[in-house]
Amino acid sequence: MWWHFRWYLVFEKLKMSNGYKHISSHCVSRTVLIALLTGARKSNVLTMRWEQVCLQTATWYIPETKNGFAHTIPLSPPAMAILEERYKLAKKEEWVFPGKGVVGHYVCIRKAWERTLKRSGIKDLRFHDLRRTLGSWQAASGESILIIAQTLGHQSLQSTAIYARLNLDPVRNSINKVADQIFRGENQYSKE
Repeated sequence: MWWHFRWYLVFEKLKMSNGYKHISSHCVSRTVLIALLTGARKSNVLTMRWEQVCLQTATWYIPETKNGFAHTIPLSPPAMAILEERYKLAKKEEWVFPGKGVVGHYVCIRKAWERTLKRSGIKDLRFHDLRRTLGSWQAASGESILIIAQTLGHQSLQSTAIYARLNLDPVRNSINKVADQIFRGENQYSKE
């Protein structure tokens, strides 16, 4: 499980190295931050359309994810600030993160991502780790496995179970509460 802990530290590494500021493209840096703040897959972030984003309700509706289902993601204030900034620059763009290619949006940001990691001194970090980082931070903050699953759009709790191992505090608190109830009124917990 040690490898899962590194996802928990991704944003700290990026913050300490100002990694996301090393991205030469403003648009790509915002793509990275939206991926981190929403836990969405890279393909969904790159194909994000303005018609899917509701700035009034702070939500992003993805009509079809990798697993074939629709998914609505609540947007945090930092994510909203990025999207509002992008909206002002968008003019009449269809895409939140427009690209210069034929499809109109970014398709591959691998080179920018690799440059960012190199400039930041971060090794062996995949874009998908941003998604895992959000789930890991949620687990470390004590969020339930159901909330993490809903955030990441997992259809099976088995996919989300790995995050439950990152925070034993709720388990410890539950065990301690039951132990206190079992031994309520006794002065000692051990046998004499």
